Amino acid sequence: MGIERNQPTTKAATKRRGVADSLLALASCVAAALALVSALAAVTVTAKGKHKHRAKGGTRVVFSDAGTNPDPASIWGKVDCANRSRAQQFLSGGDTHLTATGDAPGDSAFRRLTVIDGDDVYGERCELGWDDRNGPTALYRQGQHRLTEISIRLPSPFPLGVYTWQDVMQMKETQPSVNSSGSAVLELDVYNGRWVLGQSSSAGETPDSHVLWSAPARANFWTRFAFDVRYSDNKKGYIRVGVDLNGDGDFADPGELSRGFHTHTLKREMPGGEPDGLKPGQAIPSHLRAGVYHDPMIQCPAPTGCPIDIDNVQVVRP
Repeated sequence: MGIERNQPTTKAATKRRGVADSLLALASCVAAALALVSALAAVTVTAKGKHKHRAKGGTRVVFSDAGTNPDPASIWGKVDCANRSRAQQFLSGGDTHLTATGDAPGDSAFRRLTVIDGDDVYGERCELGWDDRNGPTALYRQGQHRLTEISIRLPSPFPLGVYTWQDVMQMKETQPSVNSSGSAVLELDVYNGRWVLGQSSSAGETPDSHVLWSAPARANFWTRFAFDVRYSDNKKGYIRVGVDLNGDGDFADPGELSRGFHTHTLKREMPGGEPDGLKPGQAIPSHLRAGVYHDPMIQCPAPTGCPIDIDNVQVVRP
């Protein structure tokens, strides 16, 4: 399946060390009424967070899941859960934020993904997404500029206050590649009561990650994220994150807009292994994953387990 079986033990320790750094970084950020997406993007976000189409061309959606299709595998390629019943569809109660195209959702459906103690899909996880380089979620490649939006809700049983690693979204290296194990190049975590944007410590081979940015998380509340990313295995890469923390439809309130980071947003291939179509030093495409993947020490007893809700996932390009 191409997913690492054993998450390195250094990952949790690295994330714990990074919390203090993330708090300092958060304190230094002053949210301003700025556009999240640059002038090169197909969608802009105003100071009030309202999406506007560009005059020429509008947005081009390359991936979308509104939760209306009862079969997530037909959209995401794979359901990496111990049991298909762990991926549920609900037809009411979904997110009401505007989508990445600036339109209101046309439905109330959403998906719930749940992990229960003992689940093992190359680790304790329940995620949507296929790591194959040619799969439907292999959406991020060298030199591309993409806006990824997703709404996430953490139901009451979700372990929001744990103090160890817990991913809810990943932009992860695809297979086949030698350098596809270890830390994801970009990931959204939830621990210590916060949303945490993590990044691999290098574009090369590494099990470690560090914190770029964080914001307070809330339970039982639809939180909308927008990730504005230029993909590169060097400092030509760029990422900026917007998050609607209070549900007012914008990213303009304090703490809702990260600064822009000029840094690697893809990993690069390493020498060795079987031929995989990538040359050593070449950037590895990343794929989108959404769901729960965490330290198995986190308690998720049956029947409730540890659930998260996702809705209105879109990836758009200029």
